[in-house]
This record gives sequence, structure tokens and C-alpha cells, in this order.
Amino acid sequence: MNHYLKKEIKTILFTFSILIPLLFTASLILIFIKADYSGEIGKMDKDNFLLFPLSTEPEVDYRTPRIHIDDSTKVVSKVGKVENLEEGQVIKVWVIEREGKKVADKIKVITER
Repeated sequence: MNHYLKKEIKTILFTFSILIPLLFTASLILIFIKADYSGEIGKMDKDNFLLFPLSTEPEVDYRTPRIHIDDSTKVVSKVGKVENLEEGQVIKVWVIEREGKKVADKIKVITER
């Protein structure tokens, strides 16, 4: 092997040794910031609401999770407060399981009414 070829191999190995950990880290970050649920707010009660899927097919049975709200729920948008959420708004929700219930940790409003 000549000197030029050894230098090229070292360069390629160095590049891969930097790119692979960066790609791994980026993929982990994307996994953890992805919302647990997204959809349209359905029937709202005082401390919970149903979340309906955005698109449906007649043959498929969709889950409509009941999302609970408490004082620690953060709303990220111009809406600003949980009290200002309305039926029909499209949202993304990050939940925490508490006592068998899905409690919204963070809600991001995508479309406002």
C-alpha cells in the first residue's frame, strides 16, 4: 500500500468515526421529541378530552384516547392556557401515565380556531 492510499483510508475512517456517533445522537433526539399523540380535540370536559385522528378510513377501527389535563400541563402556542383549548383544534400531545390515565405533559396547538 502506498502512502497516498493509507492517508485516504485514515481520512475515511476519521470521517466515519465522527459521522456515526452524530447520526446516532440525532436519531435518539428525534425519538424522544416525537409527540405521543396527534389529532383533533373532540368532546372536552373539565379535566379531559377525546383526541380524534386527523384522517380516517372506513375499514379501520381507530383509537380515540382520552387525554387528561392537570395543573402541570403546559400549552405551547398562542393559545397559552389549557382553558383556551377548544374542540376542533389540531394538536400534538406528550403524555405521562399516572394512575392508569394518560395525563398531558405538553400540548402543542397546530391549528387554532
